This record gives sequence, structure tokens and C-alpha cells, in this order.
Amino acid sequence: MSKLSNMEISRESVELDALLETTVDAIITIRPDGIIQRFNRAAEVMFGFGRDEVIGQNVKCLMPDQYATEHDRYLHDYATTGVKHIIGTGRAVLGRRKNGEIFHLDLSVGEMLPPYEGFVGILRDITDRVEAERKLLEHSRELARSNEDLTQFAYIASHDLKAPLQGIDNLASWIEEKVGAHMDEECTTYMRLLRNRISRLDSLLSSLLQYSRIGRRNTVLEPLNLNAVLQETLDLLDLGNFALTVDPLPTFEASQTEISMLFQNLITNAMKHHDRDHGRIHVSYQDQGLFHEFHVEDDGPGIPEDMRDRVFGMFQTLHPRDRVEGSGMGLAFVKKIIERNGAEVFIQPSTFERGTAVVILWPKDQRSL
Repeated sequence: MSKLSNMEISRESVELDALLETTVDAIITIRPDGIIQRFNRAAEVMFGFGRDEVIGQNVKCLMPDQYATEHDRYLHDYATTGVKHIIGTGRAVLGRRKNGEIFHLDLSVGEMLPPYEGFVGILRDITDRVEAERKLLEHSRELARSNEDLTQFAYIASHDLKAPLQGIDNLASWIEEKVGAHMDEECTTYMRLLRNRISRLDSLLSSLLQYSRIGRRNTVLEPLNLNAVLQETLDLLDLGNFALTVDPLPTFEASQTEISMLFQNLITNAMKHHDRDHGRIHVSYQDQGLFHEFHVEDDGPGIPEDMRDRVFGMFQTLHPRDRVEGSGMGLAFVKKIIERNGAEVFIQPSTFERGTAVVILWPKDQRSL
């Protein structure tokens, strides 16, 4: 290819200047020795310098002192060894405006082709992005501290409060042993209520600790045969007079501990809040492409539509705890496990004549979360 004539170079230079003036990115060209040759309008706005103030100056005038020394050494090393470090790549750096303000930049550097010599830098002000990342990091740290505080509180509640609670339970037992035979029906009723309250508080404290521990440890994802996992879970439950049917279930990657806890709480919740001492529960599955869809349905009294979101809250129950024994944490466990795994959960009417269906949409690709 023949060399460009001076006239052609001049024409291309004019066209290049026109192009640089229309781009929204700051563009600076420098000679091999670091002297600024071009400084477009976007660069003027970014740095606060007029081009007449910087053209002919070393590009170090746009850098904090710590970068200026490094830049001289880099140009010298490249000129003598030809080894590239940032040419052809991009990285985040710091810039200095005319007023001395230091700000964050995204810098991409390229080497100009013959007959031109030198380098071209494309710069973007990423101050807002860096600030947003800083706030997000600070928020994450605050959240981590908050979670740690919750764990500490849950430990104290479960450990330190359980000791005096056990003492109260022991005292109640001693009173029954001493005067139980002499108590009238009213006192016997009060004693039974006291023991029930002690048992309930013990359950609440244990549930609070268990809730705080979900996700506290590194969760190991492993291929799970959900049919086997669910069977192991059912072996730990007393279904009583409830008939449970299960569709064939898939194999997918998840935490066995979390999946077991998920289905255990859903099935237990369906039995506990049933209005009869017998009933039907059905676990169904459908492949929805990107998601696994599970339904856990019962033929109980159902959940009113205005309560379907509230039941996932901590300590929420539809009935007084004197009528239905429990901590009110079952569906809160479910909700936390669901959210940790990027899944969704909602409630809809059952396909039985009446009742509730808890629907779970579980993403197949956990690695993208």
C-alpha cells in the first residue's frame, strides 16, 4: 500500500477532528512522548480545561500525582521494550479536573496506526457508578452487620432465655407434685395453661434461632433426587389420618437441608391448619421450561385472599394459638428459603373441592443467581 500524501493526511485530519467533536465520549490523542495533540469538546467538559490550555502539554496534567509518575515509566518501558500493559484494554483510573478535583474514569487506550504516531484515549466519567457501587457495598456491609446482630439476638433468645424458661417449667412441675392432688378444677386449668404457654415460648425461641440460621452458612448445591429427599422428609413426619400423594418429581441442584425444611414446613402447615383430623395433601410437579413448578395442595378450610401475603410473615397464624398450636414461623421459613434461591412462592385455591395450594416456581439455573 502506498504512503498517504500530505494532502490526504490533511483531509483525513480534518475529518478526524470533525468526528471527535461530535462524539459524546472524551477523546484525547497524545504523541509517543505523552504530549497532548487533540482534546475534543467532551474532554473539555469533563476536565474543565480549554483545549488551548492542554494541547502541547504533557498528559500528566490530567492525572493525580501518583498516576503521573507511573505514566512516565510506562511510556519509557513501552518505547524501549515494546511490552504493552493497558494498550488495547480498558481499566478504571483517576483523573484530575482543572479545579483540582479528583474523579473516577473508565479509560480505554489504543495505539494509532501509521502514518500517525502516538496513542488515543477514550474516557468516560464513572463517578456516579463508583458512588453507587460504594453505597451498595456499604449497604451490604450494614445488612451483614444487621444479620449478625439478628443471629446474636436469636442465640441469646434461644440460649439465655431458655434457661430461666426451663426453671419456670421445673417450678410448675414441683408445684404440681406438691399440691396437685389438692388443686381444684380452676387451678388445674390454670396450671395446664401455664405449661402450654411455657411449651409455646420454647417453640417460638427455637423457631427464631432456626429462622436466623437459614443461609448463614455456605450452602452446598448438589444434584438431588427430589423423590428420595421428600421420602426421607416424610419418614420424619407423623401423617396420622392424612393421605399424602406425590407426583414423580425431578432431580435438580439445591441444598438438601433447605429443600427438606421447605417441604416439611409446607406439609406440616397443611395438617396443622386443617379443620378436620383427616384430609388430603397432594404434591404435584410441572416442568415450565426455565422453572420447576411445584404445588403443595390440601383440602382444608383455605386461606382468605386478603391473608395470602400476610401468612408468610413471622409469627403469623390464621387462628388463635390456643386453638392451633404452633410458632407461626412455618411459612416464614418457606419464604426465606424461596427468596434465598431466587424462586417465587404464592398461594392460590386448591384443585380439591376446597383448600389451599402453595405454588413454588424454582429456577433451573441456580448459577445465574
